[in-house]
Amino acid sequence: MRRKRQTRAAGYALFALLASSTLAAEAPDAPDCAAGVVKDDGDPETGYGFVPSAVEGVYVQRFRAEELRGRWLAKVCICLMKTRGEAEAAFEVVFYEDAGGRPAETPFASVPARATGLPRSKEAAGRFYEVDVSVEVPPATFYVGARWDPSAAQFMFVCTDTSEETGKVPVFFREDRSGGWVSVFQSRDPIFRPHRSILVRAVASGAKPRFVEPAASSTPSIRTSREER
Repeated sequence: MRRKRQTRAAGYALFALLASSTLAAEAPDAPDCAAGVVKDDGDPETGYGFVPSAVEGVYVQRFRAEELRGRWLAKVCICLMKTRGEAEAAFEVVFYEDAGGRPAETPFASVPARATGLPRSKEAAGRFYEVDVSVEVPPATFYVGARWDPSAAQFMFVCTDTSEETGKVPVFFREDRSGGWVSVFQSRDPIFRPHRSILVRAVASGAKPRFVEPAASSTPSIRTSREER
């Protein structure tokens, strides 16, 4: 992909990428969770992250129970990218209940994971990481996203969709220095003005799925890895 520009604002770094591909065709075992709940167009134009001085950062996206085919989530796919440093990083897939229109203070579930083969150039865009989760979700609104230590996984970003064709989806973020949750729609930081969604997807199961260790995908642009629980 051809680089457009790089900006920094209010302590949060992001870069913009020129989108050039389309959403993968749906398949039952698609490694990017294309058969699940998808709130993006598959092309990351930006990446949201945190400055390396933070030691905990979280981005979560809103989901609704009626969007799912069942109460159990079998898999979550999160698109991540880096601009420098190691091509491997630890993160957690986190789940929060709704508390008055925003995430609760404490997650009701979390699954540790490790991303390998992270793209480390602006031209490489992002890569989906599929994580087996086996989590029962609330019967109403809930939030799913990624939590990581920016001081360890420096310059890592969650992929973001800013295409005008994509519907606006509520996303919240927080880090250890700011305290509470902040909505990207209410933040004064200009980097969030074109926001539509982050590339976080979920695949539901009608019954509790059998938790298995995922194997690395054979697709060159997508790899999956999860730490032992």
